[in-house]
Amino acid sequence: MANRTFIDYSLSLHKRRVTLYCTVNFGAVGAPTLQVWDPVARSYSNATAQGWKGIKSVTRVSAGLFDFNLQDAYNQVLNADMVPTPASGSFPAASAMQLVTPNLNVNSATAPKVRVQLNNPAGTAATDPASGEQILFYFDLSDSTAI
Repeated sequence: MANRTFIDYSLSLHKRRVTLYCTVNFGAVGAPTLQVWDPVARSYSNATAQGWKGIKSVTRVSAGLFDFNLQDAYNQVLNADMVPTPASGSFPAASAMQLVTPNLNVNSATAPKVRVQLNNPAGTAATDPASGEQILFYFDLSDSTAI
């Protein structure tokens, strides 16, 4: 399980609930880039290869399918959501998300990850975000094997 010091007291019935937040910019053909927030400059920049606050990297698997590679292993995915920010003020190309086999690799000792599929606004087909779109993601994870 995760080997970090997390802020306690989430007031949850799940023991050791951990919430990870990340921002991803999308380029041509859905190329994702994990972002780092600079509180002094109040802007984003690209994350290093080490990742940022629990997320190591984001990789595109195929159209609309993305792996969020985690810095630590967890026991279970409890919840996930996203907030798209369109590049031009128009409706985002990908505005719905679903988890794909969420607990399959989340506890891997060598490559923990969560796979998500981004869908078109109708929710009928996997689709990449448009170039220039930015999406805020969050994942609630369980870091405990206790019931």
